[in-house]
Amino acid sequence: MVPNPVHESSVLLSKLFDLNNRITIPYFYYNVEEIHTDVIVKNRRMKIDFEKIKTDFGFKTILQDKEYDYLTQTGLMPTIQVTGIHSGHTGE
Repeated sequence: MVPNPVHESSVLLSKLFDLNNRITIPYFYYNVEEIHTDVIVKNRRMKIDFEKIKTDFGFKTILQDKEYDYLTQTGLMPTIQVTGIHSGHTGE
């Protein structure tokens, strides 16, 4: 049997993040400037209503790195995201 490309992709994608939602690609964070502690402290003081965000956008959960706050992670750190996968007959 020929491997299914989406199945193979899903296996690969499932390995991109660890249990703390950190990217597992070797050297991914290499040469990234250290974020100053005062910036992290200020970001943590910002109150974000995650329940409202989840309700407004229909999210069930918001994933984030457990070491960093949401603003630091989304605004100051590199990331990798998959925004879509097409496979098989799509009617096109």
